[in-house]
Amino acid sequence: MKAKLTAASSLLLTVLFLCFLKGTELVTSGDLIEFRKWFDDRGGKCRCKFLERKYHKLTAVADRRIVDKESILMVPESLLVNSATIEKSTIGPTLEQLSLVQHKILNRPDYLERQVMQFMQMAIFVLYSVHTSDEQWLPYFNILLNHQCNALWMWSEEELRELQDEKLLKRAIEWKEMVSRLAANITPKLNGFGLFYGKDLTPETLINAVCSVQSNSYNITSHSGRPVRTLVPGLNMFAYRPSVGGTWWTKGGALRYRRVNTTIEEGDTIFIDVNPNGDSVQTLLQYGLFVSEGSKFFTPLPEQKSRMRRRFVDMLKLKKKIKYSEKFTFKAAGLPSFRVQALSDKDVDALVRAGSNPSKLSELKKVFNSPSLHVGTNPSYSCKDEVVALNLLTLHLRDEMLGRTTGMPQDEEILTKDIPTRQRIAVEFRLKFKKLVTNYLDITSARAIETKRECLSRKRDEL
Repeated sequence: MKAKLTAASSLLLTVLFLCFLKGTELVTSGDLIEFRKWFDDRGGKCRCKFLERKYHKLTAVADRRIVDKESILMVPESLLVNSATIEKSTIGPTLEQLSLVQHKILNRPDYLERQVMQFMQMAIFVLYSVHTSDEQWLPYFNILLNHQCNALWMWSEEELRELQDEKLLKRAIEWKEMVSRLAANITPKLNGFGLFYGKDLTPETLINAVCSVQSNSYNITSHSGRPVRTLVPGLNMFAYRPSVGGTWWTKGGALRYRRVNTTIEEGDTIFIDVNPNGDSVQTLLQYGLFVSEGSKFFTPLPEQKSRMRRRFVDMLKLKKKIKYSEKFTFKAAGLPSFRVQALSDKDVDALVRAGSNPSKLSELKKVFNSPSLHVGTNPSYSCKDEVVALNLLTLHLRDEMLGRTTGMPQDEEILTKDIPTRQRIAVEFRLKFKKLVTNYLDITSARAIETKRECLSRKRDEL
């Protein structure tokens, strides 16, 4: 039932909606007090205080000492917002007509379109709840819509170029174009259904709402075992840090979050890794967040050039991405894949046939996944092959640095200046990537020289 509004509350809702439309932040201490009361009254628990800090950033600090593995946050399932919640609501039938329900979204052939439509469904629900002043959600959604959104696809092309990553720039533009196209298509239909009677929805408002729900939602494992994008009240106020260890799980009808291997002292900021997979590129794309410490980058390895090579890679179950992090291993650097590249077509064909024998396949997996210097004599893979593989990896790492128009000293100098927030994020992002790739390159080049020296110390026909 639509709540009766006083003139003052009607004015407040109008101001909130207009501020959201213009991208203006209007979070006040009163908003946080209302949110906490709403949260507590509905069974939510947090061993924390929610605060507003510099530049209107919301954060959570411990209200007492929290020991290792102790629950920090508990959110009843009734407060979680996901596709199941939305499709059971009063706007479920309207979303069904717009094909914005889960079973129809999942039938879309385009993966990006499916992702955007899921966020679009959530954004419409949030906007409708604010428009109708739904008391079930209003204190939370008021906070949500006034959150500053920095998802990468909201950046200008000039800001994106500061990343010095053409592939990432292209992905961000594809996201923006998809969101804009769907918003332009859906908004007139929503207005035609009278969903936003009295104040028609604009594509710009819907686009901003999509950004807000995307950057404040998380992949939560459902009862069916499938990850479902979910809005979790309170969790979005925890500060991001990729190096923290934490877990969330469902127990007793509530979602719970805890930190592991650490104790949080009273007054300390509570951190969370919004992307448990640890991919800093994906985190920046979807959340607009980047922290250099503990960041990881995943980039695709070159595709194997023949069907038999691709088959052999699949047989060995080799990873198809390089993982750049502070902890270097040749396996993370993708050396096993380059070991396959180093072989001749004839050798690959022979190894594929040999791999049909389970015991031989097990032996091959050990050889090609070996993390250390290849010194043993093996008829399947020679010392010469290892030198070729290391040289191929070296060339690939050098290619990873192509298009980086500034050097690391120049980036470090830029960061000493007073620059806009998005430019600072971009420079920190590209500098960290360069440092990690350079470290991988130095270690690989040194190993290639060491391996060649080892080969030359053997029989002369090794090389």
